[in-house]
Amino acid sequence: NRRAAETGGFPVVLELRADNNCQIRHTALEAARVISNSTIRKEAGAQGYALRVHTYPHHVLRENKQATGAGADRVSQGMRCAFGKNVGTAARVRRGQRIISIHCNA
Repeated sequence: NRRAAETGGFPVVLELRADNNCQIRHTALEAARVISNSTIRKEAGAQGYALRVHTYPHHVLRENKQATGAGADRVSQGMRCAFGKNVGTAARVRRGQRIISIHCNA
């Protein structure tokens, strides 16, 4: 189906584009892929469409967790080595950038 989409085998193209410059987390991209894939599969059938996610979440998100509660000052490191731990990834998208495209018959 991807080859048919690239050669113009599907006449209708649906695109999801970004309204603003933003970061889209990898979980949101995966959720959008899953729901759009299941919805278009019900309508167009298994071979009647081609779906492509154009953005890839390269940007690593980090969080420097702070301890709270009694005795937190004894166990926390404060701002020492404050780069934090990986909590996920995100795709940086610009305004008008394609996020997902679906090629289908009609």
